[in-house]
Amino acid sequence: PNPHQQIIEGAHMAAFTGGLDKPLVAPRHQLDVLAKHPEIVAEFYQTNMCGKRIAFAASGASAGEMARLLEPTLGALPAGNPTPADGSAYVGGEVKTNAVGMGANVMLAFGCPGWREVKGSVGVTVLNVLMGGGGSFSSGGPGKGMHSRLYKRVLQKNASIVNCSFVNSMFNTTGFAGILISSGETPASHLVDIASAELLELAKPGALTEEEVARAKASAISAVLFNLESKSIAAEDIGRQVLTYGAKKDLKEYVDAVNALTPKALQELAASMMKSTPTLVSYGDVADMPRLSMIESRFK
Repeated sequence: PNPHQQIIEGAHMAAFTGGLDKPLVAPRHQLDVLAKHPEIVAEFYQTNMCGKRIAFAASGASAGEMARLLEPTLGALPAGNPTPADGSAYVGGEVKTNAVGMGANVMLAFGCPGWREVKGSVGVTVLNVLMGGGGSFSSGGPGKGMHSRLYKRVLQKNASIVNCSFVNSMFNTTGFAGILISSGETPASHLVDIASAELLELAKPGALTEEEVARAKASAISAVLFNLESKSIAAEDIGRQVLTYGAKKDLKEYVDAVNALTPKALQELAASMMKSTPTLVSYGDVADMPRLSMIESRFK
């Protein structure tokens, strides 16, 4: 199994209540149940394959043209009922999976704003660029994030750490953001110490410089503009925005929101996130991992 996939899967199960805590990969025992009861799959299909639970988006096509193309294949679908709100919320929590020989893989995260809180979600997007990180095997070269905080402060100073990245997972009304760090040699307890120290530093008043924030803001804007040059990404963006906000927002609104961010605003956003209960997920050689309560006390 891929350790990072296991971490992300475990993080959602630990961090949320409601529908967001359900696994993307079905456990084996549930697959066995579905094999014995195909009517469960049939009911799921009939409930969800309906007009009010399907969204289509296109870039460079009119609504009339879209309707003409979709009618032959989907015109006979029943209208059905809209997807009900699942009431998911961030609560934080802990998942620990021992897997000998897989190295130490740790994620420490906190609750963050969802997409509908535009100012907060834009702030998390810029924090993601600012903190950056990645794999130690590819730390140089243009666009590789070599100026990000996690590269300069962690990867360049710890040869045994093979990956250290800022990660986030945001939904309409909630999300989480934090640090995922891995090593084949460094003990898991030390990895969580490093992640804790970097997050605490991020939330410290005056820790962020004007230069690094300006670089992160420019990079975040550049990435969005570059991605929207792709028709497929532009179409996906239209669909996601309509489902999230009810309409497509003007690009200028996003750019203005990014440009309005200051080092103080980003520091305060990080500090507010760290008032929530942590999500602590570990996978691999993690027998020495401290308990969640011990980590939580560091942020009080």
